[in-house]
Amino acid sequence: VAIAVDSAGVTHDVEKSKYSSDPDLCVMRSSGTWGVPLKISKDHVEYGDRVLVMAAPNGIFAKNMVPLFDGMYSGNVSNGDGVYTLPAMAGSSGSAVLNEELEVVSVIHSATKGFQHIAIGSNTQKISAFIKSVESFINGQD
Repeated sequence: VAIAVDSAGVTHDVEKSKYSSDPDLCVMRSSGTWGVPLKISKDHVEYGDRVLVMAAPNGIFAKNMVPLFDGMYSGNVSNGDGVYTLPAMAGSSGSAVLNEELEVVSVIHSATKGFQHIAIGSNTQKISAFIKSVESFINGQD
């Protein structure tokens, strides 16, 4: 059972979801339109590039308020996922990491234990491949 909460604090029932363990991503479908979709960056993020994330680590958010954090891209781990100097803990998973043009460069899936200012997320190639694999679901055809 899942619910989603939009930026105005309104809850929505999740009708269905699709997920993948590799990459660690999911997409959920609910009724209505919530806003304008973000674009996935076609450019690779470079070491030291500034990134932003809107996230609710540890469930910290309120109606019309979601914390906005900035950090830097620090490189990749061995499987190609990106490492970012962004706060991450429970509640950060699924948050989109954005470049300065507000395009998605990653989606957070992991945090480190004992040091809460490192986030690890899937890269744009994995995100694009996952979205393509669930395109019919996203369009309500599944």
